[in-house]
Amino acid sequence: RQRQEIGTAHDDGDRGVQRPHPGEPVAEEHAGPRVSVLNCAYFTLWRVRSAAPFFVGAEDEPRILVCLDGKGLIEYQGTGFDMERGAVTLLPACLGVCRLRPEGEITVLEIAVPRQP
Repeated sequence: RQRQEIGTAHDDGDRGVQRPHPGEPVAEEHAGPRVSVLNCAYFTLWRVRSAAPFFVGAEDEPRILVCLDGKGLIEYQGTGFDMERGAVTLLPACLGVCRLRPEGEITVLEIAVPRQP
């Protein structure tokens, strides 16, 4: 199994990734065929299956990605980070929204952990 964390510091410079404006919800057509799997007090879970590039992550929220099938690249600051079957990746809150570019079709779980009051 592969585990990776992308990025450690926030940079306001050009990341080489087209991103929605901060605070603007990502339109469903940009998210790929996103299906809500579970929404509870402890976490929210979506499944995305797509052969076209789509956005993952959220502004000011950490996200966890789990690749169930296929492979692709998570693009951040012009660099691609491998995402393949069995990989678990932490997207720190400081990254915001990143683009996932599949190599063929990919199936990914995206997990959000709500802030505790």
